Amino acid sequence: LRFDMVKFAAYDVFILKRQDAERDYSTGIILQAKALSETLNEADKSNLEQSIIAGLPGGEGSYSRQQLQSEIEEFRSVGESGLRQNLIYFLSRVAPVAMECGVRLAIHPDDPPFSLFGLPRILSTASDVRDLFKAIDYPANGLTLCAGSFGARDDNDLTAIAREFGDRIHFVHLRNVSRQEDGSFHESEHLDGDNDMVSLIAELLNQES
Repeated sequence: LRFDMVKFAAYDVFILKRQDAERDYSTGIILQAKALSETLNEADKSNLEQSIIAGLPGGEGSYSRQQLQSEIEEFRSVGESGLRQNLIYFLSRVAPVAMECGVRLAIHPDDPPFSLFGLPRILSTASDVRDLFKAIDYPANGLTLCAGSFGARDDNDLTAIAREFGDRIHFVHLRNVSRQEDGSFHESEHLDGDNDMVSLIAELLNQES
């Protein structure tokens, strides 16, 4: 699995042509994306588009380019504050029932943990998790510690996240990624990526002891 920032920017800026999309990328990425887009024929553009749409939540390859534009704008209008409020409202109703039923919830972090298409992200960092648990302070309201998703950001300390939220981690995805400076990343072998998996697993085992 690989996320390629240049290819994504090429689609966003030069194929989808989302309004003001160029503001979300560095000058270097825009230049590389423009050069790449000029090499793509219509079949290449279609393949890139379908790959991106298929990877979107609820995408399943079902959006046309025009529908995607419309959905993006509607979602963007919700904003980070609106999206967070919706999540808190939902969990405020669900978490007490989960407690009564002995069910443990395990929310997955944003994947990737940064904005795409200018869309809001609300569970990408330790600070986001901290705010969510403060807002909905039920033991049943827990976390999926996805090392791949959190680890796609170099400012996320996975071991520290495991240490701070250990009693609220209800599920773990032990994945590693290799990051590039431009924001691209790909899933790697467990011991060959940029995340310290040994330290993470040691901390998780320590939580169990």
